Amino acid sequence: MLSNLYLHLLDRIWDRHRLKQKLGAHIVRYADDFVVLCKQGVEEPLKVVRHVVDRLGLTLNETPD
Repeated sequence: MLSNLYLHLLDRIWDRHRLKQKLGAHIVRYADDFVVLCKQGVEEPLKVVRHVVDRLGLTLNETPD
């Protein structure tokens, strides 16, 4: 449940700053996980996600399961 609260904040930030349009990247959520689908490069969307996650006091796990 707590992860959903944090991911909701990520969604709101992504929408508020119109990052889908600016970065060509869409966030897709799966319960307590998410993926970022990118039309262009991945560096800038990944940088933004890292920044938001860091500001929320979380650690981004970038390794695939």
